[in-house]
Amino acid sequence: MPKSTNPFDDNQPALDHRQPQPPKQQRQPTTKTRTTRATSPKQQAKNSNPFEHPEESVSLTTSPDFGVPSTTAATQRQRDQRQQQRQQQPQLFYPPSHNPFDSDDDDDAGHDIDEDLAAAATAAAAAAAASVSGGGVGASAAHFTEPPPSAEASWQYLGDLPYRRIPIYQNVRWTDSNSSTTATTTTTTTSGGNLLSPSSSSSSQFLSSGSSGLAQFPTPLTAAAVANNKSVLLDAREMRQWIQTSTVTQVVGCPHGGPIAAVTLPLHPPRSTTTTTTTTSSKNAAPQRFNSTEVRILSNSGQLLGKIPFPQNMNGNPSSSGGKNNTSSSNNSNNNNATGGSGGPQQPQPPQQQQPKFLRSAGDIFKIGFTERGVLVVLMRDSLCFTYDIQGEPVLPPFFLFAAAEGGGGGGSGDIMRAQIYGQGVACVAYNKNVAIAEFLHESWDAAYLQGAHVTAREVRSRSSSTTDLTAAWSPLSSPTSYSTTHSTMIALVTPLSVASDWCASRFKSFRTIAVLPRHCTSHGRPEVFLSTDDHSVVVIPVAASMELVDLDCRHRMASPIVDMSFCPNGRFLACFTEASMLTVVSTSFETKVLDFDTSEGSSSPPLAMQWCGEDSVVLHWKNMGILMVGPYGDWLRFPYNNTNSVHLVPEMDACRVITDSTVELLQRVPPMTANLLRIGSIEGSALLLEAADAFAAGSISDDVLLTENPPKDVDIAGCIEAATKEFDIATQKRLLRAASYGMQFLKQRQASTQMNSNTCLVMGGPYDLESDEQNNNKQTNDKNNELVLPSLTTRQFVAAARKLRILNALRNPNVGFVLTLAQYDALTHTGIVSRLIAMHRSSLASRLAVYLRLPKAVQLYARASKAAAYVQKVHTTLESHGEAQPDSVTAERAIAIIQNENGDNFLEENNVKNKPNAAKSKNNSSMYRGAYATVAMAASKAGRPGVANLLLLLESSVPDKVPALISNGSYVDAMAVATFARDTDYIFSTLMQLDKACLATATNASEIAKAQSTFWQTVITKLPPEAFHTLRRYYMASGSAAIAVPSTAADVSSSGGSSSALGLLLRAQRYTDAGIALAKRAMVEEDPREQLGILQESSRVFSLGKETGFYKQCTDEYLELLKDQEVIRTKYGSSEVAPVSTSVTATIVSVLHYAATHVREQHRLLSDADKIAKKFRIPDRRLWHVKVKAFADSGQWSNLRLLADSRSKSPIGYAPFARAAIRGRQPSAEVFKYIDKITVAEERCDLLSEAGMWKRALEEAIRIRDMQRILNVKTRCNSPELQMQAEQALRKMG
Repeated sequence: MPKSTNPFDDNQPALDHRQPQPPKQQRQPTTKTRTTRATSPKQQAKNSNPFEHPEESVSLTTSPDFGVPSTTAATQRQRDQRQQQRQQQPQLFYPPSHNPFDSDDDDDAGHDIDEDLAAAATAAAAAAAASVSGGGVGASAAHFTEPPPSAEASWQYLGDLPYRRIPIYQNVRWTDSNSSTTATTTTTTTSGGNLLSPSSSSSSQFLSSGSSGLAQFPTPLTAAAVANNKSVLLDAREMRQWIQTSTVTQVVGCPHGGPIAAVTLPLHPPRSTTTTTTTTSSKNAAPQRFNSTEVRILSNSGQLLGKIPFPQNMNGNPSSSGGKNNTSSSNNSNNNNATGGSGGPQQPQPPQQQQPKFLRSAGDIFKIGFTERGVLVVLMRDSLCFTYDIQGEPVLPPFFLFAAAEGGGGGGSGDIMRAQIYGQGVACVAYNKNVAIAEFLHESWDAAYLQGAHVTAREVRSRSSSTTDLTAAWSPLSSPTSYSTTHSTMIALVTPLSVASDWCASRFKSFRTIAVLPRHCTSHGRPEVFLSTDDHSVVVIPVAASMELVDLDCRHRMASPIVDMSFCPNGRFLACFTEASMLTVVSTSFETKVLDFDTSEGSSSPPLAMQWCGEDSVVLHWKNMGILMVGPYGDWLRFPYNNTNSVHLVPEMDACRVITDSTVELLQRVPPMTANLLRIGSIEGSALLLEAADAFAAGSISDDVLLTENPPKDVDIAGCIEAATKEFDIATQKRLLRAASYGMQFLKQRQASTQMNSNTCLVMGGPYDLESDEQNNNKQTNDKNNELVLPSLTTRQFVAAARKLRILNALRNPNVGFVLTLAQYDALTHTGIVSRLIAMHRSSLASRLAVYLRLPKAVQLYARASKAAAYVQKVHTTLESHGEAQPDSVTAERAIAIIQNENGDNFLEENNVKNKPNAAKSKNNSSMYRGAYATVAMAASKAGRPGVANLLLLLESSVPDKVPALISNGSYVDAMAVATFARDTDYIFSTLMQLDKACLATATNASEIAKAQSTFWQTVITKLPPEAFHTLRRYYMASGSAAIAVPSTAADVSSSGGSSSALGLLLRAQRYTDAGIALAKRAMVEEDPREQLGILQESSRVFSLGKETGFYKQCTDEYLELLKDQEVIRTKYGSSEVAPVSTSVTATIVSVLHYAATHVREQHRLLSDADKIAKKFRIPDRRLWHVKVKAFADSGQWSNLRLLADSRSKSPIGYAPFARAAIRGRQPSAEVFKYIDKITVAEERCDLLSEAGMWKRALEEAIRIRDMQRILNVKTRCNSPELQMQAEQALRKMG
């Protein structure tokens, strides 16, 4: 067995991806001991993931022996010459070609792409037919004067798996697009990414610009370096090296080929999270200068998409927690124009005092990363989390993952030890063993998921939807794969995993690293947090309602603690790197160990990055050691990166992006179909078809021999089509598609010969229209022959592949910088791609792509609206930079033309004659463009073009879109009018709140705040509809603002600074009745007597201001007198039972009379006080007597009741109340009869006698008045037979 080779040995020949590989049978054997089973190409395609075969797993404790192919001197010279040519002439791996998807913002006239495809297919078919029929060679033969190079020469084999290193962009300059050109073909040196270049000019440029590759240093730091260079004996190169060795640059990428984010941080950050102390000491000068940095969001080709300055505020001025200093490729020359510029008024914002707990410096940034939905997460060391979108706009308010850190400061054992930002959120573990996870969810799509959250979870929602966000009001692109979900619909579900700290405390253990298995990879549909422990084990915590910690007990499998973990994209395998420099791949359940790979010979430290390359291999990166790829059976490959010191890995679902200071590459396993097709000496049918097509293009007759012996089949043509879609080189794509087209001609002829008598013929390249196919069941009629034409499945595949390739090539263009593979393209869906393009400021390409893909009308309209918004912003920026101006009407007319597609973007429908008669009608129908005008209007308002916004909003018919647009433009009166007309209280209230914020935007002290509040009230009262006033009043009353202490005088209400908003609003509107009533109601619930008196006195003064409030003032004054008299009576008798607080006059009199029943000695005084109160407040005699009768009867004062009845010769209320009171008090019959006897009405006397049970007297009285009904009543109710007989006799006499 030969001795194994160290993969980290720099003395051995490096594996160059351009170096040809030896055939498989000549490759040297490795140290693994397993049985190699021959598999057919179909079996290789089926078993595409070698990790899926645990029975073939092998354990290797040493590095494998990988055979290095011999390099001849001639081959080495060729390599050196190619390398020298490449340095002198930088390559552009995306050659320019005419493409209707050009991302240039100029509106080029489109053309029918289907016609282009049909023309290309027809040309290829004609050439193929001429070859088959013995015709001569066409002009296309000139394209292949030389045989095409072998694709296998650039492959490298990881065991039996071929891999390729695909260069996407070279000579990338990660700087602003207005200062340099990215990924161009200009003659520059390829060592631009070398951080230690001895060139003095590059070093001087670095010190002046502050950028070097992906690193961006703050201006104060580079300025200090230039200043110190005069006193310190260091040249520019040494100064540059000193700055770079004291900093670190974090680079992350958005999944599915999305943008990247880079931030440069101090290597030893100063720990100061709340304040910044300025010192003149030279020892602390450098850290203090590195308190600021910026997170740059760039495309893969180096174009700047946005900037996030960090921290947000260094001067102490109030600012929001989100970044607004954004720059796009179409608007980056003047960053201030993004928020209004000098061409128009800026949108005022409310004053927001920056909370100290949210102030962080550059040294506090712990980690950054993207989620699958394009949310950039910036995580601080104390678990404070910031979220931004692709354009650098805040998504959610800042929040802490650990609730204990919200007190501010952080620091100590509560700082984060390890964190992982995965596709759906972020999870972290602190030094004090606390663990928490934050999941980013959608309010609507994940409603059921939120209901099943743990009881300790808390939700973080957006404060309010941004009125200046282009996607806040209307976005039909919201989908699980899009970037354009509105910020108001995103929720962060923060769940603390307290079971982890409890487990560590009970077992005296600690954690080493953390990894998260996404919820789509688990059986229960919720993420699982994997934590490695210091005793060589791993614990799993499911983020579910139960949240039970499970110890996987893998101590016998791991020889040392795990320091890094990474999940496979499908979630079935986990790559672990241990403290002993051992790479171990196991299944997620830790039941099967797939691989052990020792890396201790190269480095004893953990790698800087460990990611998966698709689902087949693991890639690791150490500084200055390149990239090591390890396969499932211990096979390895090393990719050296000698010209750069900065290498960053971005895992993808089927590849791995490699980002350096000057290049972007893709490491990918060669697709099985491509490997079978392009492998040297392949005998597959698709390979033979490709060889025959190449021979036909070269004018050789060998193609007839090849296809005669091996006629092409459908599967061979499909293989060429599939291989073409997975290629990045355009020449190879065309070559494979020509081969497929060439093979389809033979299928056509063979099919035509077998179906000579059939009326239906499958014709390659026949008419193909999706809409007509659906309507006509895929059947079309050829008018010339009157025969049915039915495109074959192979033809459909060919056209679909051509469409995909055109889109993929347009996205990979350096002007776009969107690197997508075919698998990623299918996973994102068409709507997701359009959404990402709009978020990346590529709205023109998004608009054409939406039309080309025949997406829903709403998506096409939104894409055109985004394009019109970009046009408005670009025109404003361009003209302002040249000191020119364009009339608002011209800009608005051009924007309307883009929205209505008058510029010809809809080139697929322009040739449809059926749609032309309805085109004019549809353009005049504003309802067809609902939301589009508002979107462009908000962009115009943000760009400082309010006139353009107003003109566009005149055409808007959607209330939910028009109101936010008017608010963003500052037209609050118009917005309120629209909301009132629609009778939508939500929009009425939101308009009021935005107007309030706008009035308070410039207020800094108490006097200015009071003045701004007064202006707001005056606007609501005088300029807004009454519905706005009533809505604001109800809001004030519901929020309890009127319950706060009232100013001493009504005149001081307006200067109270909002302490009594409801009262101030009513007084400003001169609604004195409502204001006084509001105060009186407040007084009724006040418990403090003194406060109650004060509020009532204020209410009386308010009533005195009106002309029609005299009655209310009189009632209030009388009630104040009553309160004073009640206080006097309570003080006089020394009891709270008499004259209780806040009682009415009647209740006060009753309480005094009741109190007299228990205090006989003071009875006379009490009765006298009761009469005084009744006289003072003008109580009528009838009411007073009723009150006294009831009070005396309830308190048992029968003597006072008799005295009251005898006090006057005639009672004002009669004597019936006295009699009823005596009856209810069960007084003797004689006492009752005294009161009844004084009643003069016979009927009333009879009823009272019956009520008192005096049946004999009642019967006599009824007979006397000859009332048969009352006689019958006595007969029925009495129990005396004698009285019943008398009643019977009386009834007979009357009857």
